[in-house]
Amino acid sequence: EIHERLVGSEMCIRDRGWKCSISGIKEYDKLPKECRDYIEFAEEQIGVPIKIVSNGPSRDDIIYR
Repeated sequence: EIHERLVGSEMCIRDRGWKCSISGIKEYDKLPKECRDYIEFAEEQIGVPIKIVSNGPSRDDIIYR
């Protein structure tokens, strides 16, 4: 149900995504606005705060909120 809410939402329209790489970003506020908006939308939909955001394959590619 949560997956359907996120996938079927306005936030998943391709044109609203971000067009740049977020790898290497270490601070939440430095993420593109569209990325932050999506994370905050997901939080609202699932009712749970997202405290960790992975932005790459390495263990170091993590943003702590």
